[in-house]
Amino acid sequence: MHEYKVGALYHPQRTRWPEISHLRITPQEMELVLFWNGVTSKDTQALKRGTKDFGIYYQQDQIFWLYRIEGCCDWSDSPFTVHRTPQAERGAPQHDGQRVPFYVLMVEATTGIIKGMQLVSLTPRFMDVLHEALRTQMAAPYDPASYERNLQAVYARMTSTDLLKQAQITETAGRI
Repeated sequence: MHEYKVGALYHPQRTRWPEISHLRITPQEMELVLFWNGVTSKDTQALKRGTKDFGIYYQQDQIFWLYRIEGCCDWSDSPFTVHRTPQAERGAPQHDGQRVPFYVLMVEATTGIIKGMQLVSLTPRFMDVLHEALRTQMAAPYDPASYERNLQAVYARMTSTDLLKQAQITETAGRI
């Protein structure tokens, strides 16, 4: 598992990031990184103390990780495709009936510095839905151009709130 430290660079050789949310899933670990311009102390306090809710919406080659951080951001989403993950890193952690750890990090996009982080946990049921979504996505043929077209088509007709309404699962993350 990666070791992160508030005040350190998210990646030791990179100091600028696009303003996006990025979901990273491997068999060893999972993290949601919020690369934001102008991360405030209010944002980092909300990350530390606020309720964190997550959801998954998937259809064929599309997976959307839905998230909300109380006191910081309303429902948003981060699209994910396993096909952009190196072959050796594809999959998600197994749960063995236990909650699975999940990092949420806030990184100042203009500097690459970690401003806040919180380790939470997800239920076995949530992980089962994630595994099913990954299997569904891996079974679908992958063409980068087609994937992007389909992604833009979803965004043209659905907001994060619409995705949430059709999510296969939502839950409040647990503390570790």
